Amino acid sequence: MRKEFLFARLLVVAGVFIFLAGCATKTFVRQQVSPLSDRLAKVESRLDGLDTRVAALESRVGMQNAAINDLKADVAAAKKMCEEAKMSAAASAGQAEAAANRAEAAANRAEKAAEKSERAFRLRQRK
Repeated sequence: MRKEFLFARLLVVAGVFIFLAGCATKTFVRQQVSPLSDRLAKVESRLDGLDTRVAALESRVGMQNAAINDLKADVAAAKKMCEEAKMSAAASAGQAEAAANRAEAAANRAEKAAEKSERAFRLRQRK
């Protein structure tokens, strides 16, 4: 019985030793967790700041895309106006050339008429 009692006592002492050695106190846990908690708070703060910056950048990208789309529409309208102006200028050039041809023909007719008049005048003067 003495051996059994000694063995039981040894088991109890070993169990208490393992229990005490394996368990951490609240103070120890707080000391170990406190620096990690502070670091985690700093990381969370930086993450919140980055989230804010990303949201602002996304907003700016959206505004830039809208501005780009507006500029594309303006460029398309300007291109259309240029094409219309080109067509109008071509039509005007054609009209101007036709008018110049008519004016040249009229000038030629007037010149011939003047020559006829001058000949008629000379003939009358000779009579």
